[in-house]
Order: sequence, then structure tokens, then C-alpha cells
Amino acid sequence: TDIQPSLKPFPLSPANVSSLNATAVSATELYLSWDAPGDPYAQPVYYLVSNRNTGSTLNTSLLSVTLRPLKPYTVHRLGLSTCTRYGCTASDAITIRTLPDLPTGLSDPVASALNGRSISVMWNPPASPNGIISSYDVEKRLFRNATVEIAFTLQLPFSVLSFADDAVEPITMYEYRIVVTNEVGSTRSGWTIIRTPEGVPMGVPVPDLQSITKSRITANLPLPGNLNGVVTGFKLYVNSSTAVLGTENQLVTISNLAAFTQYGLVSSFCTAAGCSNSTLLVVRTSEDAPTGLSAPLIVGVESRSVTIRWRPPAQPNGIITRYTVQALKVCSPVSGIPERVCQPGLIQTTESNRIVSADGHGSLQYKSTLLQLLPFTQYYFRVEASNSIAAVASGNSSLHTTSIAPPDILQSPVYMVAKTSNAEAVDFVIDWSSTFQYNGNQFVRYVVREDGETVAIIADGVQTSVTLSGRSYGRNYSYTVSLKMGPYAELDSPVLFASEEILSTTQAPTETVAVGEVSKPVHETPGFIVGMVLLGLIILLVALFCLHRPSRNNPLSFASNPELDRSDGVRSYSPHEPLRPMSASPNRYNNRRVQKKADPSANNFWDAGRSRMSAEDGSSDAHLVKAGLHGHGLNVYNEGSFDSWDGAEARHSHRRGDDEDVRAYEGPLLKDTLI
Repeated sequence: TDIQPSLKPFPLSPANVSSLNATAVSATELYLSWDAPGDPYAQPVYYLVSNRNTGSTLNTSLLSVTLRPLKPYTVHRLGLSTCTRYGCTASDAITIRTLPDLPTGLSDPVASALNGRSISVMWNPPASPNGIISSYDVEKRLFRNATVEIAFTLQLPFSVLSFADDAVEPITMYEYRIVVTNEVGSTRSGWTIIRTPEGVPMGVPVPDLQSITKSRITANLPLPGNLNGVVTGFKLYVNSSTAVLGTENQLVTISNLAAFTQYGLVSSFCTAAGCSNSTLLVVRTSEDAPTGLSAPLIVGVESRSVTIRWRPPAQPNGIITRYTVQALKVCSPVSGIPERVCQPGLIQTTESNRIVSADGHGSLQYKSTLLQLLPFTQYYFRVEASNSIAAVASGNSSLHTTSIAPPDILQSPVYMVAKTSNAEAVDFVIDWSSTFQYNGNQFVRYVVREDGETVAIIADGVQTSVTLSGRSYGRNYSYTVSLKMGPYAELDSPVLFASEEILSTTQAPTETVAVGEVSKPVHETPGFIVGMVLLGLIILLVALFCLHRPSRNNPLSFASNPELDRSDGVRSYSPHEPLRPMSASPNRYNNRRVQKKADPSANNFWDAGRSRMSAEDGSSDAHLVKAGLHGHGLNVYNEGSFDSWDGAEARHSHRRGDDEDVRAYEGPLLKDTLI
């Protein structure tokens, strides 16, 4: 039998080596362990533990090892090699992270004051987060104050590590710090101190209006609620432009303003940090008289009306409440017709507010028509604009003449009685100077008609009277005057009735004057004065008559005088017998004054049967008097009696029953003589 020899293997690197086991013990330690190799020939054995993160290798113969100090929350790549003297066999490498820890390396934040009311805070991440950072908190407190508040919290994701704190006050010291938090806990930085500068004033009130006029505003500027510093100045803005600057007195006045104009007022207060403004206060200056009213434009002229247009005043200076259109007449003579009585100046006003159009620039135009003007008359026109302060007139328009028109009647012609030496005739002066309104200058003729018959044709328009001679007493005449103007039909005046007694149909009688004389007012004429004197004498005589009236036992009364026979006619009385008083009113006959002539050597008497006055010398008066003496006897008077009867009315007295009847008879007692 063959005998096999027993052989020993040649020593090699270990086989069947163990894998590496690792456990994170803390944030700075890792525990590593492994098993011995399964190769029985691998003797003696040692182990190499490598850390690829740090580049370190640990040689040990033990089956476990603790790595320290490591950084928290860091990843380590670890390897294990099992070695003999013949070689090493490496196990698979493993990766493991240390446990997290509180963040470290957090620096203080950086703070800067943006202005008196804003602070910017900035910070950096911690040098060693030692875990996953979950948030940053910005803590804030007043300087050296124990009360801490969280001003800001920043959560994941972290884009910008900064914060602007606007909840600060000017001229104030604050402290800030950062709190960083991970899964283990939080870490706080140190405090950063910052002082805010002066800020702009806050809560600036609107101006306090003190007074306002047409050109001036006075206002007080109240202080802001928060000055936020030392006020370096204040301003008052008017319509966005600086009107007043000041540093001492807060009462400001703005002058040279336009009347009735809106202005926006804004107060502004300033510190070293800047200025702050109030809200807008809108005010309006007071009204003033309008200005800039142009003369109106004449757009239509008729014989009795004119249409004008005008624009509002350039500066109304208020609310225009009324426009008044005024016509101003100009007196100028017109050739060929009589010169009229004319009063120049303002003759008509018409109120108007009617808007007729607006031009392309938005300017309004007004229109009005003046009526009842005189034809063929020159006028200026103007407009008066009124507001609550005053009424202001524009300049005058250009001079305009209204159109011609048919003539008009103003009044009836008048006449005067001319003095003449002919006792049986009278002259009339017919005057039509105030009869016509000519309404033009195309005079043709006047035609004067008496009782319908033409007595005069006058081609001179200036002549306005004519004298008609030899007209009879006691007769009424009718007159008309016709006017022919241009193409218009003849215009006839109203009929004038004339006699030697009646002076005018359109006015009170005046004293008779000669042609060419100027008629005086009635109360200044001699006739009026004489009439008043006579009226006074009549009143005086009536009063005397009443005072000295005889009683019923008077011997002159019919009932008490037995010598007076009611049926036989005439009885004479001596000049020494008492006479009955008589009235002193003047007698008229046929509208002429008369005086009575008495024969001083003869007694005149009444004839009862023949109702006439006779004289003792047998002469008789040819004028009858009013009859009806009721068959009474007649009183006969001597020449002394006739003296008292001069210019008086005849009277008689009789008794009927118990009553005394006194009658006055009109008519002449003696022969009439024309004065």
C-alpha cells in the first residue's frame, strides 16, 4: 500500500474576514465593532480602521473601537482591514453620521437705521449648524430693558437672512439678537445695539383757517401729533407751491390772491430727517366786484328794439346773479323837423340771464332784446353784471340809431287867443309843437284844417304854429293838423275845439297872450290874480251881508212896509233910506267883462210889469233880466244906491208865509260896455 504524505498550506492573507459594524453614540462619537476572521491559519491577526473623511487610520488588535472627537452631524466613510504578517483583507466600507447637536458659531446680527422709523437687521447662519436649521427668530428689546419680544420669525426655506423693523420710534435705542433652532434646540447670538435717528413728523393736522378775504388768507399751523425730532421749519403750500416758510410763528398769511377762487392748503413740518405733510384743505376766497366786462355787441337794430349779445366778465369774482342791459339815449338835433325836448342818459334797463350759446372755448354768450325804444333815436348800450358785492357796468357799445318808423301822436294841438283891436273878432294861434313824434327825418308837409277845410299847408318842418285871424266871437271852431312823413300816410291830430273863451282842450286855461308871447303858468297870469282878488272881495261882502242882514221888521221888507204896494208898480226911496246889502261878484254877458254906467242925475228903477231897468229920465235898458218877481213891488234906488251896485248881481226879497226868499239874478243892470 501507498502511503500519502501530510502537507501544511502556505500562509496567505486572512480569509473569511468580518464586516464592520458602526453605531453613532453621540454627536462626537462613533462605536465600531467587527468579528475575527474564520481562517484558522490566520495567526497572528491585527486590524486597521480607516476614516476617509478625516484621512486617519486606527491600528488595533481588538474587535471594537470608539472614534472621538468627531463633529456633530457629520458623515463619515469608514473601512476595516484584517491583517496578518502575510497580508490584509479589507471588508466593505460603511457610511455613518454623527448625531446632531446645538448650533454653534452663531455671530451677532448687523443692525442699521434706515430712518427714524425703520431699522434693518441682517445675520449669517451659524458656523456649525450641527443639524438641520428649522427657523431663525429676531428678538428685540428697548435698550437695557428686560422685556424681550420676537420681532420677526423666519421659517424654511431661507432665502434672505434679513428683516426690516418698521415698528420703531425716532431717537430711540433698541437691541436685537438672533435665535437659531435645529432638531436638538436653539442657540442665541449676542445683542446688537442700534439708535434710531430723528424721523419725519407724524400726524400733521390741516391748517386752521383764521380769516379769509377776497385777496388774503390767514391760517394757523397746528403742531403734528408726533414731532419725531426737533422741528427745523414749517411750510404752507398753496396749490402745491410754497407760499410761506417759517421757524417761529405758526400763524401765516397769504396775500395777493384772486377773489372767489379755490385754493388748496397743505401744512408741512420738517425735522433733520425730512418733512411730512397734512391732508389737503380746500378754501375759497371771498367775492369781489366783477372785472373785465366787455362792451356788448349789437346784433340787431329795429325801429323800437335792439338785440345785443355779450360775454360774461373775465373775472366774475363771484356768482353773477343778474345781468342788466341798459340803453342810454343821446340827444342830437335832426334837421328838417322841430327840435325835441330830450333828456339824455339812462332811459331803460332790462334784466336778462338767458344763455344763447357757448363758443368753441367754452365761453358763454348772453342775449337780450331791449323793447319800447324810440324810432330814429341814437343810443349807447351797456351791460351791468351783478354779484353779491357790487354791480359793475361795461363800457358803452358803439353809437347806434334805431330805424325810422311812422310818426306817432303825442297829444292834441293847443291854441292861444291873440289880442286884437277889433272888438268883434279874435285871432287864434294854433300850436302843434308837442303834438307829433316824428320818428324820422323825411318831413313832407303839415296841413292845418278848420272845420274840415284846409286853411294852411306848411312845407317847413320846423314851423309848428300858425295864426288864424278874424275869427268871430261866440263861435266854436274845430281844428286838425295833419303830418306827412316820407312814404307814410298822413297822420291826423285829434280835433281841437277853439273859441275866444276856451284856451286849450288839453290844458288848463291860461291868460290870453299875443302871438309870439310866452304863456305863463296859470297862477302867474294877471287874470288869475285879479280873479283871486275879486273872489276875496265877494267872500268879504257875503260875510258883511250876513252880519248886517235886516230883521223881518225892516221897513224895506214887503210885509212890514205899508207904503209898498205889491200891485201898483213903483215907489221911490230917498237917498237917506237904508239899502239892502248886495253881493259883489262880477257880471258877465256873452263871455265879456262889463261895467255899469249910471246917470248921477237920475234914479234908476225896475219896471215890474215889463221886467226891465229904467231911469227916471225915461231912458230904458235894452237888456232883459230874468223874470219871475212873483208880482212883488220894486225897490227904487238913488244914485248912491247904484254906486253900491256897480258890478254886482241884482237881488230882491219877499216873504212867502213865514219864510223870506232871497234870490240872485244874473245879468246886467245897466248898459254893457266892452273892456
